[in-house]
This record gives sequence, C-alpha cells and structure tokens, in this order.
Amino acid sequence: MKLKIIFAGVGGQGVLFATRIFYELAHSKGELVYGSETHGMSQRGGSVVSHLKIGHYHSPLVGKATADILFGFQKEEGLRNLSMLRKGGAAIINSPEQLPYQEEGEITLYILDADELARRIGNPLAVNLVLIGYGISTDRIPFSYEEVREITSRLTPSHLQEANLRALEVGFSSAGH
Repeated sequence: MKLKIIFAGVGGQGVLFATRIFYELAHSKGELVYGSETHGMSQRGGSVVSHLKIGHYHSPLVGKATADILFGFQKEEGLRNLSMLRKGGAAIINSPEQLPYQEEGEITLYILDADELARRIGNPLAVNLVLIGYGISTDRIPFSYEEVREITSRLTPSHLQEANLRALEVGFSSAGH
C-alpha cells in the first residue's frame, strides 16, 4: 500500500490524535509508516498540520501536490492546504457550506459540517472523529470502518470511549451508511 495523507486543523481539534489512528492502523497491518507534524501556536488555536506516509518512502514529509488525501478539520486550514493534493486526490473538509472552489476534475471535495454533527451528539471536541468517519464512507480511505473503530477504541481513554466511537459512527452514517 502507498498512501500520503495530510491532516490540517487548529490546536485542540485532535489533528495529532487523528494522525495516530491512521499510523497505528497501518502499522498493525505491517505497513511501513512515516510521519511528521508542524505546530504553530497549537495551544492557542494556531495551525497544526500533520503528514503521514504509508508504504516505502525515504522521508516523512508529503511534498506539495503529492498527497492522496487531505483531512481539513477546520475549513480555512483545509483550504490553505489544498495545494498539497495531487491531481486525482481527495479533500475531506469540515465546512457548514459548500466551498467556493470550482472542481475541474483535478481533486474531489467532500464537505461535511462536522462541527454541527459533533455539537448535536454533545461532543463538540470530536470533530476529528466525525470527519474521519465520513472520510471512510467515501471509499477513498483503504481501511474499513470496523478497522478504524477498533483502533480508535484502543487508543481512546476509557472515560471517552463511548463518546468518541459515537462521533465516528455519526460521521460514517452521515453519508447514508
């Protein structure tokens, strides 16, 4: 398997936790995994971007216009990082409205108001898991819902487990599954 993923958001959105889910999942399947993250003022809501490569690569950073998948946990950070996607890549972005981006067949945009869904289930900090669940439903992610659910369950502290798994389920179900 060869896959390059960018996770983009702001401090407090669980960018690093989301990266760890995919890292652990790929590693558990015997895949080589490389990663790196960039922190701005992450504790104050600043930019956080994480790079993850699954497969045989020589460096952890995803180059511009080479990512297969972009998760934008915050709309502006997702848009700011669209240039990281390769032609044919997919962006899964948290946004309450359609984005002013004209698709010209170069990338596919998947838009979900993950903030609203997370608030509805009483877990506004679980936007990352809602968006991951939705991303899995697009069939652009080479892991099953069950695989992601199991790793999420294993990595989540017991007192947050039920809420986090519900967020993942809500995201996945939002696409009609």
